[in-house]
Amino acid sequence: MKKIIIAGVIFFAAFFCWSCTKQITSYVPQPTPFAYPTSYSSFPNVNYTNQQAILATVDQLMAAIDQGNTQNTVVDSVALRNIFNGSTTGVNLSSLCVDSAAIVIPGYFISIGQDSHSSVPGSNGIAGVGASTQNSSITYLQSSNGFVYRELVKTSIMEGLLAYRLENILHDSIYNTLLTGNLQANWDSAFGYFDVPVNFPVDTVGSKYWGRYAKNLSASLGLDTVIMNNFLIGRAAIDNGFLLAPSAIPANADYYAINDAATIINAFDELVVGAAIHELSEAQLDSSSDPVLARAHLSSSWGFIRSLNYNASPVRSNNAAQINSILAAYGTDLYNFPKNVDSIKTVIGNAYGFINTNF
Repeated sequence: MKKIIIAGVIFFAAFFCWSCTKQITSYVPQPTPFAYPTSYSSFPNVNYTNQQAILATVDQLMAAIDQGNTQNTVVDSVALRNIFNGSTTGVNLSSLCVDSAAIVIPGYFISIGQDSHSSVPGSNGIAGVGASTQNSSITYLQSSNGFVYRELVKTSIMEGLLAYRLENILHDSIYNTLLTGNLQANWDSAFGYFDVPVNFPVDTVGSKYWGRYAKNLSASLGLDTVIMNNFLIGRAAIDNGFLLAPSAIPANADYYAINDAATIINAFDELVVGAAIHELSEAQLDSSSDPVLARAHLSSSWGFIRSLNYNASPVRSNNAAQINSILAAYGTDLYNFPKNVDSIKTVIGNAYGFINTNF
């Protein structure tokens, strides 16, 4: 929900400072006066089937886009739009997105439809399909300036829909209802958008989207444990009546659901930027040996930074000029991407409080 009531603003303004967030290097859960399980399926009345249907529709959309990764396979932009708006699936992804993302994403569909008509391989200045030099079975439809469309759509949906819904459900539910049943349902919905197994991160099989990035960045950021533990502790806190912190916020908020929601939101905000930095590192590794794959990683990194403009978080204050300045460092043509990747990573890290960007 987009409405943020005044009480929520006051609390989170005191509790967070996006610009001074520091990279999490270790995590120890606070002691709790109640037991909590190691598997999300152990809670009573768990239900996130709606989120599973939403994620299945996202998968369907990405599969339709990926058809364009095969040379001479035309993708119908209208068909993509119909999946996105629910005309053919019954799940309206567009209506679930933050407004700015819902506007941007259909523009990518138009470009995909146009450039998928290309009958020649993609090259500098020419849209088309490019193949990995290391594995010819890996191919991507890319624009004439080297941006890989599926990565732009993926990152827009990850931030503009999945993170947006997850973070706002956690934030708004704490302030808009104190009914245990409603809080349980909202907490389950938020967990569903994380898209991980019930005993993540012990089991990571099938983790996609944010779950996959949390898993892949486990060693460097540790956010997989942070997010999962706070989902478990927060749900147990709700079940046991520990809903809101006492008046001394945040000093005595260690084991209340409101604190767990705050921790998850902060972790997701960090994960977005961490994913952008990580994709830059991957692009740097592939830049000389596999330029097509490098451009896919660059597209993903650019997309994550671009998606910060969606401001999916209910507590993050974005600096549009800062975001646009970082995007400018990528340039407008990925065929001529600057070689100073480390300096761009440093700029991103400095802007968003990352002490280390070597991951």
